[in-house]
Amino acid sequence: MLNIVFLDADSLGMLDLSPIAEQGALMVYASSGSLDLAERIKSCECVVTSHVPIKGINMERAKNLKLIVTIEDNLPNIDCEYASQNGIKVIGISGFAINSVAQCTLAAMLSLVCKFRYYDKAVKSGAYSRGHSFTDSSQNFFDIVGKTWGIIGMGRVGAKVAEMATTFGMKIIYYPLRDEAPSDKYEAVSINDLMRRSDVLSVHAPATSQTINLITNKMMKMMRPTACVLNFGGAGVINEEDLVQCVNDYTISGAACDTYTQEPLPFNHPYFQANDPDKLILTPHIAWASYESRVELVKRIAKTIREFKTAK
Repeated sequence: MLNIVFLDADSLGMLDLSPIAEQGALMVYASSGSLDLAERIKSCECVVTSHVPIKGINMERAKNLKLIVTIEDNLPNIDCEYASQNGIKVIGISGFAINSVAQCTLAAMLSLVCKFRYYDKAVKSGAYSRGHSFTDSSQNFFDIVGKTWGIIGMGRVGAKVAEMATTFGMKIIYYPLRDEAPSDKYEAVSINDLMRRSDVLSVHAPATSQTINLITNKMMKMMRPTACVLNFGGAGVINEEDLVQCVNDYTISGAACDTYTQEPLPFNHPYFQANDPDKLILTPHIAWASYESRVELVKRIAKTIREFKTAK
């Protein structure tokens, strides 16, 4: 029977892991740090992890290890070269959270554009009840119909965001990356044109040598002051310190982020220095994690392990 260790099951929440358990003898840990790995994986043949880094020295001590299953975004944290050289198969699972990430991206945009955080606070604080008008027009918000949504990363998630935004009557443009197939549905533009023309800009590209620090203070200064910026892709594609500065000095109207160069966010992170917290929406790397996406991920992990056993 295959010995399977799940290193960080808490990342999936309260889910039924029986599809994975059916593939072998499953040991589940809520979370695992670097000091835990040597003992936890030393006897296993299969490691399942969402975001735990696994280095060569960890694999070296796991003499029976044959398979590592993780999500695609975590692959840079796995020493795939060592694994390949030592007969350990590493499989990154992708494509299970396209709808979830796209939905969260749209939700963040609508919250920023419609100023819902401000208006919710106005009612709950009693300010609205103390007022003399039936409405509160102190904040401007804008129709999104006819506005332009710019996308960095026109992969499966970016394409789903584009599809959803189009149904709202928005125009889509995108900045083509080197490793992407060109889209025949939307207009490809230069990065400078993307910044100048976008009313909403969203990132759905991974952090690579081409994209890291792609969006800086200098780039955001090309944008309209009513524009908003969303990072639901790789951490570091948008320079974090520059983003806070641009929100604080009104270069852009607001921003939303779901990924960070250090996770969890340290208490001294620049994002906590936003002058107006309502203008900067921060979510704890959850855009991928709709219930349906997590259930699908469990099924895909189980299927991957089953196919590995069958191929042995």
